[in-house]
Amino acid sequence: MSDEMEIRVELKQPNRIKSVNQNFLGVFGFARSEIIGRSIRLINGPCTDITLLNSLLKNAALHAECSEVISLYDHEGKRLVVKVNVVNKCVGCEENECVLRMQTLEVVQSKFAFAEDGTKKLVIRLDNGRIEYVSVPFEAYFGFLQSQMQGRTLSLIQGPSTDTSKLASLIQAGRCGYYHSEVLTTCDAKCEEITSLVQVAPVLSGENSTLAFIQLSFLDVPAEDSTSIGATGPCLPSSYSYFKETVSQVGQDFRSSVRAAVASATQRMKQMYKEQCLLESQAEHQWRIQRLTTLLLLAVPAIAMLPVPRMATASSAQVMGTHSLGQSEKLFQGDNSMKLYREFVPPTLRGRQNVHYSDVHLRKPAKAESKQSVLMLDLDKTSIYGNDGNDLGIALQWMDKPEPVVKELYRHLVNPNVRQAYDKLHAQSRDTRVVIYTRRPQVLHYRSCFRDATINVKYNEEWHSEGQLYIPSDVTSAKEMMKAYQGPELLEDEANDVSKSLERLIAARDAIAQELGLTTPPVIVVTASDKRVTDTAEHLGLSSEHAFLFDDNEALRKDPKVIVVEPTESLPASRRDNLLAFLESNLPASQLEEELVEYLEGARPGEQSIQRDPQTGAVSWFIPMAATEQSRWEVPNLPNSAWERAMSNGFNAPPWMEEYSGKDGSLSPITPPEAETNPIALRRAHVDLKAAAERAVLMREAGIETVRSA
Repeated sequence: MSDEMEIRVELKQPNRIKSVNQNFLGVFGFARSEIIGRSIRLINGPCTDITLLNSLLKNAALHAECSEVISLYDHEGKRLVVKVNVVNKCVGCEENECVLRMQTLEVVQSKFAFAEDGTKKLVIRLDNGRIEYVSVPFEAYFGFLQSQMQGRTLSLIQGPSTDTSKLASLIQAGRCGYYHSEVLTTCDAKCEEITSLVQVAPVLSGENSTLAFIQLSFLDVPAEDSTSIGATGPCLPSSYSYFKETVSQVGQDFRSSVRAAVASATQRMKQMYKEQCLLESQAEHQWRIQRLTTLLLLAVPAIAMLPVPRMATASSAQVMGTHSLGQSEKLFQGDNSMKLYREFVPPTLRGRQNVHYSDVHLRKPAKAESKQSVLMLDLDKTSIYGNDGNDLGIALQWMDKPEPVVKELYRHLVNPNVRQAYDKLHAQSRDTRVVIYTRRPQVLHYRSCFRDATINVKYNEEWHSEGQLYIPSDVTSAKEMMKAYQGPELLEDEANDVSKSLERLIAARDAIAQELGLTTPPVIVVTASDKRVTDTAEHLGLSSEHAFLFDDNEALRKDPKVIVVEPTESLPASRRDNLLAFLESNLPASQLEEELVEYLEGARPGEQSIQRDPQTGAVSWFIPMAATEQSRWEVPNLPNSAWERAMSNGFNAPPWMEEYSGKDGSLSPITPPEAETNPIALRRAHVDLKAAAERAVLMREAGIETVRSA
């Protein structure tokens, strides 16, 4: 294309610029004499992803054509987002040269894409195609909540009339860094079709300034475009209509008929969802069916002893949305359901119902309340200093230092806040577990520097689950990890590169274990996508109720399970001095290879661990020192058990409980004399006062009400 910029560079470090075309000079504002013969680093800046740029040049050395979206800087220091294509075969290129063809892109910054601006929009990750963010106007218009859509795909809003080819063209345009718009028909939470003008825009990541997201905005269709689009009704009838129709089958045998009606409704609802392809989780399917059953139980307590499946604790408004109800259906809503309930209340004795509570009300939780807590720790700029130690570990490996020296390095990089957070959390719980939870896509999807290939790394099959790698505690070295490798065959250099990466990862884990005084190293969880605290804890068999992730990623702030902390970009004075002494003893800066120095100097601003004297050219290690009072991490206070909450809230046991209660909080083991003839008194002897109080609190917190006559 005539408007493309071209720049010819050497493939060997420091990648000097040999020639540029006029388009490049016009866009970047340089004079030809200012840029010819200079390193390509001249157009780098704070947001330039050096790794991507080096990867492009390495691929060019292997005669592989590829492209990336990178941030570069013009003569005035203004950032330009450009799409860079590598061209090997070009006129005038020597053997060790290549041409970079560039095209400027208009992109949206992530801080604006994730900000509320009153528009109906959602943001999608490019690495996995899943929804990352949903705006409040989108929630109100489509009826979905952020928690329902986050981590799901766009198929959630697809309907029978959705043109998948148009949707694919929108996604492809965003991936390539271009704006595009299409008139598209989608479905809301009530399965009603909505036609919108959908605009896609590429979004730049705030972390590494690369193209990481795309934004879809849903606008009203202009009048001239909407005239040809027919209005369609909802694709799914009201759930209450199906339920009412089934309940009308109730015959003479009331209890058996209702049981059959509930079973029929359950089966019909499952079949209906399957046919309509509603993209809800299995828990949401089961919950909707059981919610309808619960409404019936509230209306007719005489059948409260019917076996009912376990209910999920989701909110009905979140899953079912609003429905258009007739007068008869409104009997099952709000206060009306309680009035209907009271009409069927049987005779009582001492203010208690002379009926059994159903399993829904009195079933104990599947897992007893536990004081187990889970401390999940991100690594880079959270638990350890810098981004993987700001390449200090790589420098040791580059100079062929043994593995024990690498492990000793990481012991100097641990953030002291890790121990403080662990101590505070452990003081509140009987059992505190530690998990290393880090996002390192390169560990799972290795991007080779030696050939044009991205390799999906795979180890022991049992270690992989739902896109995450779980490295057990008993793995002690990178060699042991590589013995379990089961992925595609690696070149010798690639295998060494992967092994060194695992060596640094295990060294960081062992350093944290030593800092916390753990007898067993923690499990390492590596992900290439969004972090899922609850799912990860449950996969490890740990309690998700008191599981918390400490991470410096601002994008995770909306997750209640994540505690966002300040990035660890400096060290306290004592640790900094010890680290500098260790480096001078094991890796003097004056003895570094020049190629290694150039690599360290190519790090992002703020992450450079080496500095050069402008007068003498001598190099020395550079480790920032933290402020005198380093801010500590905020550790949440764990809630008390249901029994402790009941006692703190002034729970008063009914007189019939107090009459037979013992000092230990349970009823007296001596059966009252009337128990021989009175079944009510007999049942009292089997009630645990503490368990009853816990159930009452849990029922109230879950929104399950019980009705007692005055």
